[in-house]
Amino acid sequence: MVSDVILVSSVFAIVLTVVLVSLGFFLYSRTKGKITIELDKYSFSPGETLTGKVKLIIKKPSESKSLKVGLRGVLKSSSSNITTSNSNQKQNNKEIFSFSQPIEGARNYAIGEKEYPFSIKIPQNVLKNADGFAGAVVNTIKLISGDTRSVYWYVDTSLDIPGFDLSKSVQINVV
Repeated sequence: MVSDVILVSSVFAIVLTVVLVSLGFFLYSRTKGKITIELDKYSFSPGETLTGKVKLIIKKPSESKSLKVGLRGVLKSSSSNITTSNSNQKQNNKEIFSFSQPIEGARNYAIGEKEYPFSIKIPQNVLKNADGFAGAVVNTIKLISGDTRSVYWYVDTSLDIPGFDLSKSVQINVV
């Protein structure tokens, strides 16, 4: 009985410590500043140019290695293995496209706000899929077997500063 109380107290102390440390890291990262992405639109076609602004709010003077913006594609797939007694679902994420470009190089940032316009051309061939009859057969088999795959697209930005980087990701559609 006493050992159960000690065990519960220990688990509670560990969980509380993890929560407080995570909260401390979060609050510390917010003291340096904030970074946001504003896009002109959120749905694009291959070959289009996406445009927007990175907004940077610096709360403490900081030395940075770089300010970057980029485009990233992540293939998220899940498959189900259904048996009579139970079902298992596997999920996988695989980065299939990654492009990053510098907005600024190494420099010191003073307290204040600044906007940085950017543009990224989406490559024409980013949506490679099996077409025709063979593609339809493969997609039908995947659907019947419970295998689903989707590509999620993100615009990412980051300011590389000592301690905690400021970063932001915004999901977009490429169709």
